[in-house]
This record gives sequence, structure tokens and C-alpha cells, in this order.
Amino acid sequence: PYIRVSVDHGTALPLAGTNRASADSMCYAIDLAIRMAVTAKQREG
Repeated sequence: PYIRVSVDHGTALPLAGTNRASADSMCYAIDLAIRMAVTAKQREG
């Protein structure tokens, strides 16, 4: 199986270049993927 996570929003193209976009959702998704991978590895032994 492959770990797949995604952000909770679309592309937000209207925000591009406005300095108003936030990377928080992407960071949360990456953190979740890391935690899922670590947990899966621990269960494998």
C-alpha cells in the first residue's frame, strides 16, 4: 500500500502572487504522511 494525503483546499490560483496564501494545510498533510509512515514501519517490526 501507498500512503497518500492531500491538502484540504484546491489550487487557490487567485491567491498566487498576492502573498496571502498559506502553506499550513500542506505542512499538516506532510506531517500526517510522515506519522503514518513511521507507524506503518513500527508495525512491520
